Amino acid sequence: MSVFGRVQPTNGSARPVSLFAVGAMKQPQVFVRDEVTAAVDNVLWFNSTSMPYGPYKLVINVTQASTNAPFLLDYFQFNTTDPATGASAASSSSRSSLSVLPPNI
Repeated sequence: MSVFGRVQPTNGSARPVSLFAVGAMKQPQVFVRDEVTAAVDNVLWFNSTSMPYGPYKLVINVTQASTNAPFLLDYFQFNTTDPATGASAASSSSRSSLSVLPPNI
């Protein structure tokens, strides 16, 4: 599973920080993006290791973001192997659910 997003200049604000965890990962992967001078789409934020076929839960925890440095998610990509055929394919569609929790203010 891969997660892609947009990065844009922060104009002096702190860069967004996000944590990614899939399933029973002991340590989430931290993503702090590079500073940019112009907006860039399709930046790889997270890429999981190979996972056996089955359902998984992805948790994204945005620990730092602001109006000047927003967290802008573009899309998810699922690379699957059909266990019946052994064929591998990339897909950007899947049955999924998304829960968005407001930050603690």
